[in-house]
Amino acid sequence: MSVEEVVASLLGRFLREMSSIGLKKFCYKLKLRGGKRKRVQRLLFGVVSHLILVDWIMSRIGAPRDEWERNLLRVIIYRLAVERNREVVRRLDGVCGFDLEELARRVDEILAEVERLRGARKLSLKYSFPEWLVERLLEYMPESKVREVLAGLNQRTPTWAIVNTRKIDRDELIDLLSREGFECLPDDELDDVIMVVRGGEKLEQSTACRLGLLLIADKASAVVVHVLDPRPGESILDMCSAPGVKLIHASFRMGEGRIVAVDISEKRVARMRELIARYGVDDVIELKVLVKDARKLTEDEVGEIDKILLDPECTSTGVVPRSPDVKLRVTPERLREMVELQWGLLSHAVKLGRRCGARVLVYSVCSVTPDEGELIIERAVRELGVRVCDVPYGSEAYIPGLGVRLFPHIHKTLGFFISKLRLD
Repeated sequence: MSVEEVVASLLGRFLREMSSIGLKKFCYKLKLRGGKRKRVQRLLFGVVSHLILVDWIMSRIGAPRDEWERNLLRVIIYRLAVERNREVVRRLDGVCGFDLEELARRVDEILAEVERLRGARKLSLKYSFPEWLVERLLEYMPESKVREVLAGLNQRTPTWAIVNTRKIDRDELIDLLSREGFECLPDDELDDVIMVVRGGEKLEQSTACRLGLLLIADKASAVVVHVLDPRPGESILDMCSAPGVKLIHASFRMGEGRIVAVDISEKRVARMRELIARYGVDDVIELKVLVKDARKLTEDEVGEIDKILLDPECTSTGVVPRSPDVKLRVTPERLREMVELQWGLLSHAVKLGRRCGARVLVYSVCSVTPDEGELIIERAVRELGVRVCDVPYGSEAYIPGLGVRLFPHIHKTLGFFISKLRLD
């Protein structure tokens, strides 16, 4: 069975299960080995990432009725239209009744039609993002910048790791990893972050990871913690704490102090507790974990705090480099639902923080939409009287003065919005 046929079968299965499992986890569970596993994963990621374009091309040439044939045609169209891979034409005689030489010629004609389109429609098809989302971005950025953002989101980002500075310094960690065949570079902005240039996919198997000397996390998440600037002896409220990466990073930098970690999901909190135990957070930090809707937190539950971290659930449009299936899930209705949730959490966080003595609140989302970033903060300034602080990282937000943004094509990170607010 060819790799295209294997991927066609998996694509059908994934699309049927997509409502309950993400592509990354789906691929992790595949029972394939070695080089074939990598080829299958790479091809499946590619097809899903460009499915909007692929399906538009297929609608122009006629989609087979049989599900498996339809998915096989999707894979072949991806090979021809995105990879520009003509080797598949020579290797396969025909697919779903199509002569591949003729199919390749027709795909080229349709791609030429895409280039003649304009505005959001062209960008939507060319980069396979929902047209409504592209239109939203065009309201805040010129077309040239939107093109760069979308192209960057379609590229895989490198593996990043946070150094457990309680146990090892960065140079020692890089040296330890290099002896196991990993190639790492120190980040030039954050003193406790490294980029894994080679071997990132095997980092979980490293001695350093097994010993808890590093925490695998995107640099954007580390930037959020540096903006929060947790210091020894402080009390911090982490309002949407699971899976716990930012909490653990904060504990590395604090060394001592108190963290109140809150999350609404029992399952996510259970997984977070495992991570907390693995990194020995309880050994150095006074930790209180609550399974609760953070919009209902009370002063008695929180106590006196210095800083608040709010990283709420979002559309996750910034994690497309790792999870391209987000493109197929995100809808205007989902965006509105997330904005309502985010505003409810932020407005309560500000009011609660002021009653509990907090001076600083850091708000972050892994989203590229202005609705979940700039517009939320703009409303907070207007209605809650918070003040936005300068952040020395990232690029200027879509609306200047409301925060910063991190982008894959500029910072080699996932897409993030970060804003630091003064509550006093």
